[in-house]
Amino acid sequence: MKTKAKKILALIILEIMVLTIVPITKVLAEADDKPIFAISKNIIMKRDETSTLDVSVNEKLEFTHFIAEFDYDGDAIEITGINKGRILPDNAVLDINYGTDDKIIGFEINCSEKMSIDSGNIATINVKTKDNANLGKYEIAWDYTELLKDDNEKINITPQPGSIIITEMDNSNDKPEFYMIYNNEMFPGGEQTIELKADDKMEINYIGANFLYDDNMNILEVTKGNGLPEDTQIIPSYNEGGKIDGFSISSDTVINLNKNDTLANIKVKALENTENEKTTFSIDTNWLIQGNWKAANVKNITAEIEIEPKVTPPSIEKAYIIIKRNELFVGEKEQVQVVVEPENAANFIEKIEYSSSDPTIATVDENGIIKAINPGKVKINAIINDQFTSEVEVTVTNPDIPNTGDMPITLFISMMAISLVGIISITIVNRKN
Repeated sequence: MKTKAKKILALIILEIMVLTIVPITKVLAEADDKPIFAISKNIIMKRDETSTLDVSVNEKLEFTHFIAEFDYDGDAIEITGINKGRILPDNAVLDINYGTDDKIIGFEINCSEKMSIDSGNIATINVKTKDNANLGKYEIAWDYTELLKDDNEKINITPQPGSIIITEMDNSNDKPEFYMIYNNEMFPGGEQTIELKADDKMEINYIGANFLYDDNMNILEVTKGNGLPEDTQIIPSYNEGGKIDGFSISSDTVINLNKNDTLANIKVKALENTENEKTTFSIDTNWLIQGNWKAANVKNITAEIEIEPKVTPPSIEKAYIIIKRNELFVGEKEQVQVVVEPENAANFIEKIEYSSSDPTIATVDENGIIKAINPGKVKINAIINDQFTSEVEVTVTNPDIPNTGDMPITLFISMMAISLVGIISITIVNRKN
């Protein structure tokens, strides 16, 4: 009985675990796969100016009803209207919702039948900045959202807020500048990373930049530089053809840059079929918002890069060493010469290793200079590019000096006496004169 009771208890616990874990897993899976509804971020505006913000969805959807309410700073921003987006069907109806003070607080999208939409713009928000607004960054956040299927089942979504930066031009003479570090030569199909750096210390809140470059180059990616804090966002922008044409850098706090700090790393690639061309790559910093929320004019900067076909080194078929003199006196030096076939491969010798079979007779240094040390015969060896071996033989002798050991002693004395008489005679003649 006890064993049976334990089995029943185990089955009950297992069933409870299944009933509990499966719904939690389902909820977590659903939470990770939500449609994203986002409002345009970092729209740059001046005081008393109008602009538009897009409300976009990131994936295809089917629904019958959508409602949204916003939370924003009415002292700085006024929503003047909301229009249907480009991806909504003709039978969809967009209604604007107002608060008690006739302030626009949101909108609804309704349809009598299920709407199927692609990713893209579902609504456009018309905004106006107040003429007395303080400079700064203002969010338009989602206060409430609801998305329903045709059976009124609610779809969970991820709402991402938008933002407007209100700025004015800084007319001071102290303008920030940037510069690029890059290689001015590339091969077709070659890649390099261009570094965008700060020319001096500065405080910034936002940077928006456009790229100007020729068709013989592609931009592969734009990543954050090591001079930016971890919470800084760098977002590439794309043109209609899907190519990267710029980037933006933003942070919720002031970004303090030191001189020579890197803002962005721009990876570029030369097209494979490009030959003998000079290409230009320019960065147009169209918006730079400083730490005081004032905009600054920044000069365009340009990199000029030569794209040339890569030279394939000729193959070395034969390599050996020679010397002009194979016989050296003690103390003399001789330069080893390297001969390469074909001759146009000579510039592609990467390394030569020299050695002497007997350094007590003659040595050879890393530059191929032989130095005679003691009489004898020695071989000078060379290994060229780890592939070719060659050697030359060198004979080392003493300079010619009479060897008295081979002469009879009487002959040696006679020679010395004759030399002495000659010296005395020359001295006497000189004195008489």
